[in-house]
Amino acid sequence: MTMRRLALIFLLVLVVAAISCVAPRIWPTNVFASSGDVRICLLKHTPLGSGRDRVYAYLRFARYPTKNVDMRGQETLGYPTSIPASSAVIAVLPRYYAPFRVDIEAVYAFDSRGRLIGIEVNKYVDAL
Repeated sequence: MTMRRLALIFLLVLVVAAISCVAPRIWPTNVFASSGDVRICLLKHTPLGSGRDRVYAYLRFARYPTKNVDMRGQETLGYPTSIPASSAVIAVLPRYYAPFRVDIEAVYAFDSRGRLIGIEVNKYVDAL
């Protein structure tokens, strides 16, 4: 290998290391953050007690695809959330490949009045 290639490889490694150190502070839903950290970040944007409209407004603004779930009669199933709720919204957060595929979903649980009572974050890592 030439000295130029070694310098480029070293620079690339340095950039990746810098991004991995800075990324958790920039992107709230990144592969480096724990589920708890992602939940805290989401709660800053949609605090407990928020109405369904505020939650949907944030999810549209963040461009997270959503799916509604009617929880009536499913209180004991534990999916999509273990929070006892009347309804829930599953938001699919960004997917990452660093180096493995990481999927993150946030489940927003609502009471019968449409108020947010909890957020549960699930991370799935596909490591081959």
